[in-house]
Amino acid sequence: MLNFIKIMRSWSMLLCIALILFTADTVSLKLRAADTSAEPALIIANSKAWKPFSYLEDGQPKGLLIDFWRQYSLVSGRKVKFVLLDWQASLDAVSDNRAAVHAGLLYSDKRAELFDFGADIFNLQTSIYIKVSLLGLIEKDLNKLQQAVGVVQGGYEQEFVSNNYPKIKLVAYINNQLMFDAVRGGEITAFVADMQVANFYMAGQSAGSNNYAPYAFLYDKAIQFAVKKGNQKLLADLNLNVKKINEQDLNLIRQKWINTETIVPLWFYRSLILGLFLLVLPYIYILRKTVANRTRSLAEANQKLLAQVNTDTLTGLYSRRFLMDKLTRLTQPSKQKDFALLMLDIDYFKKINDTYGHLVGDQVLSIISKRITSCIRHQDTLARIGGEEFCLILQGVCEQKAVEICAKINKKIAENPIKHQSAVLTVTISIGCTLVKSGADLEPLSLLQHADTLLYQAKNNGRDQAVICTYLQ
Repeated sequence: MLNFIKIMRSWSMLLCIALILFTADTVSLKLRAADTSAEPALIIANSKAWKPFSYLEDGQPKGLLIDFWRQYSLVSGRKVKFVLLDWQASLDAVSDNRAAVHAGLLYSDKRAELFDFGADIFNLQTSIYIKVSLLGLIEKDLNKLQQAVGVVQGGYEQEFVSNNYPKIKLVAYINNQLMFDAVRGGEITAFVADMQVANFYMAGQSAGSNNYAPYAFLYDKAIQFAVKKGNQKLLADLNLNVKKINEQDLNLIRQKWINTETIVPLWFYRSLILGLFLLVLPYIYILRKTVANRTRSLAEANQKLLAQVNTDTLTGLYSRRFLMDKLTRLTQPSKQKDFALLMLDIDYFKKINDTYGHLVGDQVLSIISKRITSCIRHQDTLARIGGEEFCLILQGVCEQKAVEICAKINKKIAENPIKHQSAVLTVTISIGCTLVKSGADLEPLSLLQHADTLLYQAKNNGRDQAVICTYLQ
């Protein structure tokens, strides 16, 4: 009997210990559940103007990436909060810990110094877009592209073009909205954008803003999410939960924003493609041929018109209009460099016309224009601005170089008489040379007037010479 009582006491103690352990485990599980529910929201950064991927509308975040991370919140059980900024600011937010995750960006070696990248989300196809009316006028080689190209500051497009086409002039905007506003306003005629983004921003706009076409394909790359460099624990957790998002939900998100997929029977696709092929192919062929012919004709007409406007028909030199445009660009504060502006006038030219006639005078003008051209460099600009007057812009010259070129012109013309039938015409030229230093507040007409004043000093000093002076305001 005594042994039985001892055994019962032992069992009672074991049951009490088991009950205590079970209670402790239950409390521990509840505490862990409470800790999970109290976990702070995951702060996710991206652009506020990157339609259709991420943008603000009436202060609310929208877009493909926004829906993707909301789906992530559902499968992971962790709340998410979005911080949408200008593009570079969104990168900075992750770098300085104001956000834990960047919702989606393209990988580059430079960015890999700051971020660790996660799984692929969606692919981007990116091109340079050019205004359609300019397509027939631009160089095939992108490094010879004359148009300034718009990009988003801090975007992968800016890094890619700078590295691969360093001669392209880029104009950076802090977000896509401002860049496309510049396109619609005519501030730029070329830009770099993802196909999806370009379509989204230009859809529903005026005809002028839609009149752009892809000119050169740049790349096809995947958007990936990213965390600050070294945050491997968070990255592993993100990758694990992203895998829980099923493909059907991903397709629904993509279809909502990009219309990449439509679930229909296979026979419908086949019938539709065959019908479109039979009905539309001849029309497309005729339309494309007509558009190509008209575009080519328009481009040729524009080139001829531009050549007529910018060229002096007698000498083949640039016209006064072209020279004024060039001078206006050179005097812009952002473009200023040292240069010299020369006014040149053939001495006693009226006497040649009166003695030998205007046809001989025209021949003299043509010969003199060729001789001046032979004395200058390929980067200089020579124009005939009226009668026997010429104007010359010498770019990037010091005073000594300007003196050498003026002397060379005077010598070339004076020492080579022009023969006409039995007569020999000794022709000379007077030059007024204004030296222009960068950094000054410059007006094209004031510079021309200054050079013209120096020209008349050369005339009064006896002709066949140059008077050179620095422009002082």
